[in-house]
Order: sequence, then C-alpha cells, then structure tokens
Amino acid sequence: MFVFYKQKAPISDILYALLMPIMGLGVFLAYFYNNSMLELYWQTNYLFNIEMQEYYGNNKIAVVDREFLDWAIIVSIISILCFFIKSKIYFKIISIMFITEAIQRYFYFAISPYYMLPLMIYMVCINSVIIEKIIQKRYELIVIFIAIACYYAHISEENYLKARGKDRSFANYIATTINPCDYILSSFLGSQSIANKDPHYYWALLGHIDIAGDKMGIHPKPNVSDIVLQYKPKLIYGGDYFDNYAKNRGYYVSVQRVNPDLIQKFYRPTPFPEFYVLKNEYQQHKCQYNKQKGEWEYAD
Repeated sequence: MFVFYKQKAPISDILYALLMPIMGLGVFLAYFYNNSMLELYWQTNYLFNIEMQEYYGNNKIAVVDREFLDWAIIVSIISILCFFIKSKIYFKIISIMFITEAIQRYFYFAISPYYMLPLMIYMVCINSVIIEKIIQKRYELIVIFIAIACYYAHISEENYLKARGKDRSFANYIATTINPCDYILSSFLGSQSIANKDPHYYWALLGHIDIAGDKMGIHPKPNVSDIVLQYKPKLIYGGDYFDNYAKNRGYYVSVQRVNPDLIQKFYRPTPFPEFYVLKNEYQQHKCQYNKQKGEWEYAD
C-alpha cells in the first residue's frame, strides 16, 4: 500500500488490489458469525495466546544455535546501517520488519526455534545485499563463503538432532501400532496423536493449554480417567500431568493422572516408560473409512 501511495496509484487500482483480501475476510467473518464462533475465535487465538506467554515465566526465549544467530543478526545490522538510506523502498520495508521481529524474538517471546523463521527470512534478504557487495567478482571469497555455509549446515544438523533426539523408536512404535480409528491420550506437554481421533477438546499439551483454557472459561480441562473409561484409547500416558505454569517456575504440581486401577485393568506396558497400550481383548479391528460420516471407524 505504501508503494501504491508513493507512486500515486489511482484509488481504483488500490481498491482493486484490496478486493480479494477483503472478500476473503468477509467470508471468513460471516462463516464464524453464522456459527456463533466469533467470540470463541477471538478468545482462543488472541486472548489465549496472551495468557500463554505468562505461563513461561523466565523461559520465554529458547533458540537452537543462538550463538550463530547472534552473528547473523550483527551482519544484518551492519547491512542496514550501510545501505538503508540509499536503498530502495523494498529493502527499507524488510529492514523495518526485521527490526520489529528481532525485538520481539530476542526480548519478548520465542519458546521454540520455529518462532525464529520469519526473522531468519528477513535476515537472509538483508544479509544477501552486503554479502553480494563483498564477494562480487571475487571468486576466492565465493569459495570461502560456500565452505562456511557448508560447515554451518553440518554442525547445525548435529545440534538439531541433539535438540530433537536421535532415537526414533517411539515414533516408529506409534506409526506401526496406531491407526486412524484409534484414540490416543497424549502425554504431559506431548502430542502423540497426529493422525488419530481426539478424545478430548484440547488434543495435546495437557497440563498446559487445558489449564489455561479452563481458567479462561474456554472449555473445562479433561478428566483423563473418564476419557479412558469412555473411549479406551489405544495408547495412553500413565504418568503425572503437571501444571506447566508451576513447572516453568521451578516446582512441580501434579494436576492429574490416569487411575492406576484402570491402567491395570485395560492396559499393558509398552517398551517406553509410563506409556501403555490397550490389551488385545479390548481392541477393535477392521479400521475403515466411512464416507457418509466422513470419518474413520472400526467395523466391529
């Protein structure tokens, strides 16, 4: 819009450019209003996420490879200082977006590495300008730059695997044991149910988003023992569900856990601590997709 304004584009062109986004927003709002979901949408997206930030206490910033990101940030700042005044409007817009995003992610909220992705996109755009100026027609510098990039990719892979874990046996166990007809009761702060039925409103991150949602009146937190009795999930977590608000402040408060008697009656241990799989005599068979209902269900 700023470019349109600076180039003195006709109002008709500006309105034409806005037509599709406004129509899309209108359809979106009309659908939510028709289904009495506007208030819930506002509450579960904006108000809820503001509440979530308080749950992390002093643990609001968590970034993999922070030391390398810091160096890239410094290069971006140098690039902005060198080229901002004489640059075109696109560089200036990206620079402003970079600065605002960097302030948010470094000093406000970035609980996971993927929060840094927009910042890294802006950073690449800005840094490419100064790098292009430095290595232009200097082939020896191009080779050095490629070598540095390859080295960083190599060490980043190791750090990423260390952060995410090299052991994929649990993921493989779920993939081979569970099918789309099954319910899964995910673990504390976990989300084992990726392509399965949801046995409760919050799906995952129990002890975290369910506590906040219950507090805000969005939906009561689920009772995990009642879920086991009603749905008999194929896989359950039998350990404690802690209050993540307290956990981020250095102490553990157990919110709930599945009744041990239910675990003993319906489940058997898996190779993974505190995870249990439904006993064979309680399992259903012949998982199939019901086209009329639009969902997966067991034939028996």
